[in-house]
Amino acid sequence: MANESDLIIIATPLSSYEEVILKIKDSLKSGSILTDVGSVKENIIGLIEKHVPENVSWIPSHPVAGTEESGPDAGFSKLFENRWCILTPSKKS
Repeated sequence: MANESDLIIIATPLSSYEEVILKIKDSLKSGSILTDVGSVKENIIGLIEKHVPENVSWIPSHPVAGTEESGPDAGFSKLFENRWCILTPSKKS
């Protein structure tokens, strides 16, 4: 699917980002945009810069959503509905 997509959103627990990136990196469509909904960017930046091809743009994002709870079990179907999303610059955006 990644080889047919113009926009790829990584929306998994942070602990699985490396596994996901390694699975999709070779099939990303040239000119596509890769973004994520993770709350922490420091480790992700290194993964993206190391593994994602130059012909793919990465636009880190941080949805301002959620509750005082954390982790995958704290999610719900309308978590991101009508919420702000902060886009952060990177070398690959």
